[in-house]
Amino acid sequence: MLAGAQHAQHVSVGDHVSGIGNALGRGGDPTVATGSVTGLDRSITANDPNGSSEKLTGMIQTNAHIQPGDSGGALVGTDGQVVGMITAGSDTQTTSATATSVGFAIPISAALDVVDQIHAGGGGTVLMGERGYLGVAVDSLDPTTAAQLGVSSGALVVGIQPDGPAAQAGMTAPAVITSVDGKPVSSRETLGPLLHSHTPGQSAQVTWVDQSGSHSATVQLIAGPAV
Repeated sequence: MLAGAQHAQHVSVGDHVSGIGNALGRGGDPTVATGSVTGLDRSITANDPNGSSEKLTGMIQTNAHIQPGDSGGALVGTDGQVVGMITAGSDTQTTSATATSVGFAIPISAALDVVDQIHAGGGGTVLMGERGYLGVAVDSLDPTTAAQLGVSSGALVVGIQPDGPAAQAGMTAPAVITSVDGKPVSSRETLGPLLHSHTPGQSAQVTWVDQSGSHSATVQLIAGPAV
C-alpha cells in the first residue's frame, strides 16, 4: 500500500475514507471502518496504556470508527489510494449515549518521509535502535508546582521507576528536570529528544529541582520505552 500511496496527491474535508486495520487486536482478516475526513492539520496529544504521551501535529481527522489495534493501518480514499496511516482514536459518549468516533491519521506524505529516512539508515527524526531511558514519568509543568519549586520551565516528574537511573541518582517526585547535558529542558516534549540522543549505557548529566533544592548528577542511561 505504501508504494501506491506515493500517487495520492491530496485529501480534503468531506472526502469519504476507510480505515483498514486490526481492530481490538483480534487478528484474522483486516477490519474496515468507513467515514469521512472531518478535519486537517489537527494537533493532538496521544496517550498510550503505559501513561506516556506524545504531541502530534498535522494530523488528518476522521469520523471513521477507529479502535485500538488499528494503529499503523491504512486510511484509504475512494480511489483506493492510501492518504494516511492510522495513529490514534477515541470514543466519547454523547448525551444520547451514542458513541461519537474521532480518529486521527498521519498524512501519508509524512509517513513516507520516515520510511525514506529508515531506508537511508536513520537521521532526521528517525533514531535507529534502542535509546537512552532515565526511568521517569513526566507531565506538563503547572503554575502551582512551578511557583513552589521556583522554576519557570522544565519537565514535571510525577513518577520514578524503582532502581532506574533517576532513582539511583536520588531523584524523587515531584521534581522538575531543567536540563540534560547542559541543554535546557523547556517542557516535557523536549526531554525525550535530549535523552534519546544517547544509547543505553551512555551517560548524561541531568539537572533537576525538588523541594530540597537544585541537584545535578551524571547517570548511566538504560534501555526503555520512553523517558
